[in-house]
Amino acid sequence: MSSSFPELPDGTYPLLDQVHSPAALQALEPEQLPDLCDQLRAFLLHSVQDTGGHLGSNLGVVELTVALHRVFDFRRDRLVWDVSHQCYPHKILTGRREGFAQLRRTGGVCGFTNPSESEYDLFHTGHAGTSISLGLGMAAAAALEEDPPHVVSVIGDASLGAGVAFEGLNYAGALGSRMLVVLNDNEWSISKSVGSLARYLSRIRSTRLVQRAGQETKNLIHAIPLLGPRLDKAIDDIGEVMRHTVVPGHVFEELGVTYVGPIDGHDVDGLVRSLERVRQLEGVVVLHCLTEKGKGHPKAPEHPERVHAVGPSIVPKADKTEASFGEGA
Repeated sequence: MSSSFPELPDGTYPLLDQVHSPAALQALEPEQLPDLCDQLRAFLLHSVQDTGGHLGSNLGVVELTVALHRVFDFRRDRLVWDVSHQCYPHKILTGRREGFAQLRRTGGVCGFTNPSESEYDLFHTGHAGTSISLGLGMAAAAALEEDPPHVVSVIGDASLGAGVAFEGLNYAGALGSRMLVVLNDNEWSISKSVGSLARYLSRIRSTRLVQRAGQETKNLIHAIPLLGPRLDKAIDDIGEVMRHTVVPGHVFEELGVTYVGPIDGHDVDGLVRSLERVRQLEGVVVLHCLTEKGKGHPKAPEHPERVHAVGPSIVPKADKTEASFGEGA
């Protein structure tokens, strides 16, 4: 899968044109999913810069949204987006693509989830931090059913710092109802995430990089004749000690929540596999996904804050990437 959006002519989205519902998405072959994500990201980039709207957060959740609708059936299962300004891919995959020509205007789609638009939108949301409590309420009610649906709450790392989010997570761990909390960790809200939780999540990100480098080092050491296996064992012993001092997700586990991750939030195949695994687990599960705000936009790597939201572009289509930036919401 490419690391940036493909330069497709307007209206040329062959796979996306086939997907008018989650059922159509589920009918695609697994190897088609990366191309679908590229086309969905390209459509978002060109469409939102025509109308204005939240851009960065939506570009960052393309693969996650595709994977969620691939694994779950949200006609029956329950999906809550925290804030919900990142719901554009969700709306496109649930049959509302045509409404994006009038995004946030009369006759078009709302910029946030809206139950009057679709059965796939459960709440009017807009405030940060409420998704876990909303999901927990539905999970507690679902537990009374003979065959309960799955409940999924998607929350960003900045929203997770809200008091109401901690309250929901605290109660969820105590209650133990089956629900999945997807932590969309891009290190940003409108601006850079701050606070102790942001530092903790940053350490988890760093630990993942260290673990990856450590595994590569172990592979090299293991290849050394005679000494390799013994050195390999020593590294394992050191790693066991470190595991008790630097444990990804330790804070969540102490709350009675199962932590999984961190995983690459832009690897759609890996996301599908992870979601299929965690949906089999009981109790409350946090799936930690690492994403990039504005993924695919040329300005995003250096200035993620500039792609948070855009105003309507007056720039010719050939120069779409030079659209003016602003809060726009």
